[in-house]
Amino acid sequence: MRWLEHGDREGFGHVRSRVYRGGGAVGIDENLLREDSDGLVIVHPEGGIVGAATVLDMTYSRHGHPHRNAGIAAVGVLPEWRGRGAGTALMNGLLDRLREREFEIATLFPFRDRWYARFGFVTHGVRYEIKAESSRLPMAPSDLELRELGRGNWHEIAPVLEAWAHRYDGINRRTPDQWWRVLGGDTPLAVYGAGDPLEAYAVVRLVGDFWVPQEIKEFLWTSERGYRALLGLFRGLAMNKSHVVWPEPADSPYLSEHFDRPVEVKLIGPAMYRLVNEVDHEHARVATRAWLGDPARCGNIEQF
Repeated sequence: MRWLEHGDREGFGHVRSRVYRGGGAVGIDENLLREDSDGLVIVHPEGGIVGAATVLDMTYSRHGHPHRNAGIAAVGVLPEWRGRGAGTALMNGLLDRLREREFEIATLFPFRDRWYARFGFVTHGVRYEIKAESSRLPMAPSDLELRELGRGNWHEIAPVLEAWAHRYDGINRRTPDQWWRVLGGDTPLAVYGAGDPLEAYAVVRLVGDFWVPQEIKEFLWTSERGYRALLGLFRGLAMNKSHVVWPEPADSPYLSEHFDRPVEVKLIGPAMYRLVNEVDHEHARVATRAWLGDPARCGNIEQF
């Protein structure tokens, strides 16, 4: 197990292709690792690179204070090497490398919680997905002006995220490159805000077809009137769609104040966490649960 080296790109890209792209090609000039990321590979002496993972340098806010967080993504083993211990070696080696670089906590969104629990990770937090027809959304008047923001206006959005980092645990103080990815990367998303300065914002990939769901990627607010203003926006977005779908934290204002049947609400997969310095996996689970505290305090917004 080692950090990615200069000559590893082809093998690293091959794992990404087979595990996450259905065999689709990785472009010769494609940037597989951005400035906040590093790659890890596991090498078999006879098979070359058989597995890989990506680590993002992030923060985890706890009671408003930042802690260095390793965001683990794109963990994968080539199909022909599965069931032979490569995945176990990959995760154990990854945790060793994170200790070397002095990360405090590691975060991932699992494909199967029980498998990652073997390595000391615990599932934590509550995150709802709300799916409602436009007619079920409240007429929520607000005196705040609604406006569309360009992606370059992330500096205007960032204070809302910072306020969430003081209200909820688990929020990453994003770098400019991380904001770029969250706001759509090479295919920019629409960003709508309420108020000046902003009291709420929503990140949306607009859907052109009629009678299909309209998904809200991210929705954050700092005031009740900001929240209501964005609900009014959602009602407009859903007018010619089947539903609008958006995420909310455990203390969802919609469920407590605006719920109107039939509206679908489901718990969507929260992240898993692990304190890095705990070497023993069982001790890590116990210590991590205690350190994380109340699951309802965890914001659990998409970080990667």
